[in-house]
Amino acid sequence: TYSSMGRIYEHQNLPKEALQFHQMGLACTLEVNDFANVGSAYHAIGNCHSMLGQSEKAVAAYRTSVEYFYQLGYRQFLSNALGELGEEIIKTGLDTMTRELLSEEIIQLGLDDIFS
Repeated sequence: TYSSMGRIYEHQNLPKEALQFHQMGLACTLEVNDFANVGSAYHAIGNCHSMLGQSEKAVAAYRTSVEYFYQLGYRQFLSNALGELGEEIIKTGLDTMTRELLSEEIIQLGLDDIFS
């Protein structure tokens, strides 16, 4: 699948190539309404943008993945996406906008998963 190819390129530290495949995978999951995998696709796209130094795009992709995981109730995936989002926010110095990006409920669900 496109997502598998994207992961292969990610692991080879080829984020441009990986991004192309993850974007094709996202298009396919959206086309067939496979919402369970849409969040994962956005998460992977965030990883690629982060690797490319495109922090604002990474933050946007991670935030979208958080929203999908939250809506679907996927707490384990939610906490992982929140961790990636948090790292990117801290790395870029955008930490002042954290409250604008996420509700306290979403943050609490991520923390609950970590400590359970």
